[in-house]
Amino acid sequence: MTAKITSKLDATGRVSVPRTVRDSWEMGSAVRLEVLKNGDGLRLSRARQTTGDCYTLNSQNRLFVPAELREQAGWEADLILEWKVADDFVLIGRDLQVCEICYSDRALAPVRQTFLCADCLDEAGKNKLYAWEKPLDRLVSRFTEACSYASDGEMADLNEAREVGGELHAVLHFLGVPADHELLITLDKADRRLRKVIEPARMMEAFEAWQTKTGKKKRALVYEHLTRTAGKKQRKQSGKLGKLNRIVNEDFEESWHTFKVEELYNLFEACDVDTRRKAYELAVEEAEAEWNQARGAGEDHFQASLASAASLEQSVSELIAVCRYLEEAGEHSDGNDLDRLQDRQLELSRLCDIKTRLDEVDRRKEELDVKQKHIRGVKKEMLGEV
Repeated sequence: MTAKITSKLDATGRVSVPRTVRDSWEMGSAVRLEVLKNGDGLRLSRARQTTGDCYTLNSQNRLFVPAELREQAGWEADLILEWKVADDFVLIGRDLQVCEICYSDRALAPVRQTFLCADCLDEAGKNKLYAWEKPLDRLVSRFTEACSYASDGEMADLNEAREVGGELHAVLHFLGVPADHELLITLDKADRRLRKVIEPARMMEAFEAWQTKTGKKKRALVYEHLTRTAGKKQRKQSGKLGKLNRIVNEDFEESWHTFKVEELYNLFEACDVDTRRKAYELAVEEAEAEWNQARGAGEDHFQASLASAASLEQSVSELIAVCRYLEEAGEHSDGNDLDRLQDRQLELSRLCDIKTRLDEVDRRKEELDVKQKHIRGVKKEMLGEV
């Protein structure tokens, strides 16, 4: 977009051609004049002869605009005219309604207090589609690759697959993909399969650490039992990881390619980024308020607030996924805000892990051959982490 260049039309119908215009566009001595389609100005293009609708610049670089053209354009003496320089032509007029990119006056559409022509809109649409599609392709590629490795049971691959799958799910939901879409259904199935292995593995690791750390013999027995049962569950579910390759398979990749061709562009077109991002930010604020309301003094209040913390962690995770995606797609994003959200997510994730372990203690308490006071001691000990 060039800087605004102007000059004044004198009483004889002549207008000076600014040096900036002459330096930017070698128009030569002969110029062809045409009235723009909307009548707001003239289009100047190079001409090889000075007959018909072609005119010349005088020695003072002033262009004479015939009375009939001035009348069609509604120009009067002392009118300030604006110049716009394109590659093959120059425009001159007042309140020029032309494409902001190529300066065409054909097939214009208003876009954010300016105008774009049909060709530039189409090109912009293609560029936007590519910009928005590329980070999605990367997520899908990372997800399918992580799932293929996760079937071997390595925790790093399991965590990667679940994290990326959750991020992809959040972004597709942000773009307006319905919950019953086959892509989201597949992502939900994969998440359930991964969670059944990851959660007991994390519990086993935490219980084992507490068994070593606690200074109470009876509590150590509780942790030992919880470690054993979590390990048994983890091994059982790991044996079923082969199902993951039947969930995230070639059919999933084919569904993704079909979705891109048939649905994605329409979702992009309908996506009001600012409105939807604000909705996700509001969801975080509401979950935060609910969590703060649930919190209170004492152990019982804190345990009750953990359920609200899980809801808040989910909302924060979804907003992080959306912010990352929009940043990669070239949309404005506040990097400092994203850093703050990620720190918040880590804090909430720790709380959610504690909630999972406390829930496991409650589920297993009937199996434990110890007094209730020792079980309460275990729960209090784990709460001491936060």
